[in-house]
Amino acid sequence: MFTEYILNHHPRFANKGVEVWLDRDTTEHIEGGDELVLSDKVVAVGISQRTNAKALETMARRLFAKNSGFEKVLAIKIPNNRAMMHLDTVFTMVDYDKFTIHPAIQSKNGKIDVFTIVPDGDDIKITHSDDLHATLKDALGLDDLVLIPTGNGDAIVAPREQWNDGSNTLAIAPGVVVTYNRN
Repeated sequence: MFTEYILNHHPRFANKGVEVWLDRDTTEHIEGGDELVLSDKVVAVGISQRTNAKALETMARRLFAKNSGFEKVLAIKIPNNRAMMHLDTVFTMVDYDKFTIHPAIQSKNGKIDVFTIVPDGDDIKITHSDDLHATLKDALGLDDLVLIPTGNGDAIVAPREQWNDGSNTLAIAPGVVVTYNRN
């Protein structure tokens, strides 16, 4: 509601062509903590407790139809529980090729459902992978990247670090991060 008011009435934004990708009155939901802009062409969105797949698909269609510049949307399915309510609490980009990740969002063998959504004429094409590392490399055009596990991947330390927002890191520039002092 506040964002809508600002976009419609503040002189810096009103009548400036700022796109709104989802109507707040819809039954589809995307929360800000589930959206991560990875590059000028790729956005990642968590399918989570607070963001549903239908909203994500609608957002992707609108991004592509409006020529937003985004060429790929990565939909990352995270566990549906309060401790991991948003993508940014368990996965954050901290440099062009580095990400913090809470190990518990992946299966024991390192798999996680990732859907790549791309424009396909007037429609969209969705492909599935269970390899986050490979999907990110491909989407970002990287030779390699590093997934930095919360708590160094330790089965006891990682959940405690995640509870204290160990994966919730704010990158203010590539490789320059702000985090809680307890992490």
